[in-house]
Amino acid sequence: MRKFSATTLTIFITLVSFTVTAESGHSAQPSNSKYRTWIEQMKQAPRGPFANIRWYCSDGTVLPPKAYACKDHGGGVQHGQRNDQTRTLREKGYWIANFLAGVDAKTEVAREDFQDRYNQLLIEKFLIIIDDGWIMRKAQFYRGAFQEEDEREGARKLLTEMAAQAEWIGLRYPALRIGVRLL
Repeated sequence: MRKFSATTLTIFITLVSFTVTAESGHSAQPSNSKYRTWIEQMKQAPRGPFANIRWYCSDGTVLPPKAYACKDHGGGVQHGQRNDQTRTLREKGYWIANFLAGVDAKTEVAREDFQDRYNQLLIEKFLIIIDDGWIMRKAQFYRGAFQEEDEREGARKLLTEMAAQAEWIGLRYPALRIGVRLL
């Protein structure tokens, strides 16, 4: 488990809670208790937020897991395929079960909602570290759900793209720095 200083934790919680609250626009809804139940179920499910494992090929093809499945499709990455509940939560603006593998950093950073998505990514990574895997509690042992080397490469590309923009080395620098620690 990583250790964080009290200052880092305070900055993280302050930045993220302020930004997500201010920008997400999510109001409390009756369905929130249902979503909380889903999250609790994901914590206990052997596959967490995933239904199965798939290869995501560069040409857009999605294939079942097998060695070098995307070889004839321009390469690709393998990771968990989100289950129905996870997809529903994401459609509602709750960005959980995030992958950085294969991310198009320029496109991602240019998204209008990138700041909200990035902050939620940081929250997710933080919860995974401090809450015994959070929704990945059992899925972290689900072979193929994440490819660590692809995740690291995607994180590096994303953070490099962010650092190339003035707002992320100025006003948003603390969030960038926290991302370097968590991603």
